[in-house]
Amino acid sequence: MSNFKRGLDDEFIEALQKEAEKGGWWRDVLADPSLVLAIRDAYLNVYWLGQSIFKIRFAQNSLAVSTHAKYLLNPSLSKQVKFDGDKFYLGDLEASALVRDYVSSGETLGKLKKAAAVYANGEKIGVHSIVTSNPSVVDVEIALSAAGYEGVGKLPRMDIAAFERAEHAARLVFWEAKLFENNELRANNGDAAVVGQIAKYRSMIAAHKKSLLSSYTRVAANLSSLADMSLGARSVPDFVREVGRGSRTLTLSDPADIGLIIFGFDQAQRDHAPWQKHLGGLRAVVGDRIRTSGSPKGINI
Repeated sequence: MSNFKRGLDDEFIEALQKEAEKGGWWRDVLADPSLVLAIRDAYLNVYWLGQSIFKIRFAQNSLAVSTHAKYLLNPSLSKQVKFDGDKFYLGDLEASALVRDYVSSGETLGKLKKAAAVYANGEKIGVHSIVTSNPSVVDVEIALSAAGYEGVGKLPRMDIAAFERAEHAARLVFWEAKLFENNELRANNGDAAVVGQIAKYRSMIAAHKKSLLSSYTRVAANLSSLADMSLGARSVPDFVREVGRGSRTLTLSDPADIGLIIFGFDQAQRDHAPWQKHLGGLRAVVGDRIRTSGSPKGINI
C-alpha cells in the first residue's frame, strides 16, 4: 500500500501568509529565490545547496520552526583561540560563537547559508543550480518507500521532480543527477549501477502512482500560494498553477519518465573513448532523457 504523501493544508498556508505579512525571517526566505522550498507531508524544508536550513511545521495553530545547530556557527568569527595542548580557551567567544538572534533584511539568513555551504558536496551544489534555474521543478530529494515489495530494498532518494507541459495536461517526470566522476554511471562487468537504480524507481513510481499524482497536484497549489506571498520574488509557470487549481490534469507515464543529468567534466573527459562507451549504454536505457554538461549551470530540463 502506498504511503507517499505531499502537501500543506489551507490552515498551514494561511499561517505562512500571516507570517510573511510580519516581515522578518519568512519574508527574507520568500524574497530569496536562490533558496529551494520543498513541500513535504505537512511540513516544509528550506534548502540551500542541499542543506535544510529551516524545517517548518504547523502545530497547535501556529508555525513551529527549527534549524540544525551546525548552521548557527557564526561564519564571521576571526579571533584566534588560545590552546595549551589540552584545552581551548574561548573566553568571550562563547557568547558570540553561535548566532542567537535573527536580524532580518538578509543579514542572519546570509550567515546561515554561509555556514550550511560547508556541508554541501559537488553533487548537491550541482542539483541546487539545476533546480533554481528550472521553474517547473516541484520537488527535490524524493523518497519512495519500498516496504513490502520484494527485491527492491532501500532506495536512495530521487533528486528532482518536475512538470512538463503536455496538450491539455502536465506530465510528472523525475530526474537523477550525478557527477561525471560517480562510478554508478559506469558499467563494470554488467550494467551501470544507475541503470538498476532507475529500474527500481520505475517500479516504485508505478506502485505509488495514485498518491504521487494527488500529492503533486496539491504541491502545485502550495507552490503557487508561496509564489503569490513572495510579492514577485518567486515564479511558478502557468501550467503548474493550472494543475494546482484543477484546470489542467497531471499525468504520469508508464513506465515513468526518469531522466539522467551528468555534469562536472572537461572536454577531454567527455571525449574519452571508454566514457563514450559507458554513455552509449546509458542512452540505451534512458533514451533521449539524458542531459550532459560540463557545468550544471544552464542545464534545461
